[in-house]
Parts: sequence; C-alpha cells; structure tokens
Amino acid sequence: MTLEYEVTVFTEEPYLSWSLYKSLNITLEGTKGKSEVTSYHKFNLSFFGSNEIKFPVKCSSDLGHLVGIKLEAYWSIPFQSPWYHLKQNPGPDNPVFLPSDSENDWLLAKLFVRSADFNLHELNYHLLRTHLLAEVFAVALKRNLPRVHPVHKILIRHTRYTLQINVKARNDLISQDGVFTEFTASGGAGMLTIMEKSLSNLTYQSLCIPDDIEDRGLNDVKNFYYKEDGLKLWNIMHSFVEDTLSYYYGEDSDVKDDEELQNWIKEISEHGSEIDAGFVQSSEKPRTEEQPSTGSTEIPKSLETREELFKFVTMVMFTCSAQHAAVNSGQYDFYGWMPK
Repeated sequence: MTLEYEVTVFTEEPYLSWSLYKSLNITLEGTKGKSEVTSYHKFNLSFFGSNEIKFPVKCSSDLGHLVGIKLEAYWSIPFQSPWYHLKQNPGPDNPVFLPSDSENDWLLAKLFVRSADFNLHELNYHLLRTHLLAEVFAVALKRNLPRVHPVHKILIRHTRYTLQINVKARNDLISQDGVFTEFTASGGAGMLTIMEKSLSNLTYQSLCIPDDIEDRGLNDVKNFYYKEDGLKLWNIMHSFVEDTLSYYYGEDSDVKDDEELQNWIKEISEHGSEIDAGFVQSSEKPRTEEQPSTGSTEIPKSLETREELFKFVTMVMFTCSAQHAAVNSGQYDFYGWMPK
C-alpha cells in the first residue's frame, strides 16, 4: 500500500529568503523507518519571501506513525547542486567546490564547512554566550548581592553550578592539553581569534530573544520552534520576575536607590562585558597599549527603571537556562555524524 503526503514549505522575510534555493530533497521519517528521498529539481521553483509551495511525497505504509519531515534545500546552478566555498567573499583564493570535483576534494570541502559551523557554534553561541556570560553574572552576583537580596534569591538557582562547570571546562576542554584544543580545527590560537571576533559582535539586544528575533527579521517565520518555544519561556520568566520583584521595587526610584543592585550591574558592565582587544587573549600574548578597545556590548551600566530591572534579570535567567539548553542539548544530533 502506498500513501501520499502533501508537504507544505513556507518562506518568509528573513535574510536569504529570496534565495537561489531551487532544489529540494524531502524525506519522511516514521517510527518504523524512513521513506526514499523525493527530489525536486525545478529551475523555475521560487523560494521568494512570503511564498508557500506544496509538494506531493509518496511512501509505503510501513513507516509507522509519521514523526518527522527532513527538508534539504540546495542552491542550484546549471547542472550542479549543491556547491560550497570556504570563505565569505569571492576571489581567486576562494574556489567553488562542486560534486563534479574529485571525490576527495568534494568530501574535504564538506568537512571544512561542517568544521567551521561546529567551531562557531561551540565557541560563540555555546561557550561565550552562555557559559562565560553566566560566569560574569554569577561572580558579580556573589560579590555584590547578599543572600537575602531578592535578585540573588531569584538568580542563585540558575548560577549555582556555573563556576564548577566552567572550571571543569577550562581544565578538560580548552586548556593547553584539553580535548577541544587537541582535536578541533580551531584549538589554541584559532580558538582565541574566533572568541575575540565573536565578543566584538556581542550585543545586549542579541541576548534578549524578543529583541534578537525582531532584529533578525524572524518574527513572522512559521514552524520556527526555537523562536516559538523561546518566546514562550521568555514571557513566562519575565512574568515571574516582574511579579516577584514588584513586591520589593514599587517605583523606579526604588531601583535607582538600591546601591547593591547598582554595584552588581556596574560590575557586569565595566568588568565583564566591555569588549577589549585583549579580553580573550592568552597570557602568553597580553594586550599591548597599542591595541585599542573595540567597543561595548551596550549592557547597561546602571538600572534606572523597574522594567529595565525586570528585563535584565529575565535575560540572565534565560541565558543560564533555556538558551544554554538550546545550544547545548542538540550538539551530538548536529555534529555527531560525518558528511557523505
């Protein structure tokens, strides 16, 4: 018995939604197996923004319950799809790799792309934007807010083991003989270069998922589960923070006059988030006076209103919990396979 499903693909308005994606592979995955790949290669297929295309996909009934749909979209150029190049800007030192190249060249190109994706994910989105930022929040929390402070009571449960896990990561992963240093393409000096560039692009708004989604033009994208689930969790956390802290901060002046709270945010801004050219350099290469500061994350140096306080505490809570889960829990699923 053969079943036919109809798969609907939506596109919206984010970066590259207009794209050159004109080849699409669709695979249905069920509890008992997966279907053959159904390929669509139509050079007039349009993936412009705000478009909707329906594709028929046939499979046998022995898949069991349908649990997933795998979509693989490729850039298409005449007679070749897909293709890669290893640098962002075209040039004579940046060749395009195609399936028609030698087997080893094509495999190495895919490995390089996968490796770059892995290193950026781990060093920027995982290590820097969750682990190291959480350490900044945790250290400042312990140094400036007493245990009886309401902000301390809210955040201590989200930063309780931050220092322990980061010490373990420094010793086992990114130390001179750590696993990341020894076995990844960016280990050592490359790791520091990636983190320095990532830090220079980090902003306060990018840490707040409502602002980040809006800034990237992703508000209207359908079936974007990170956005949908993340915004729900952010709103739940913000509601909890607002309801709890409103008992202690009835007016904006209560926030401004809290000396311990202001010391906490000041230390985070001045010592934990100012972007300095030598912030992530190794001790063997300390920053020189000729290397200027490269800017600021725009994390506030003080909290002036209740809403600023509620938003900042929500950001810390979200970063240390939901955001870390989003970039940590799927690591093996994303990177535990080799390209074919």
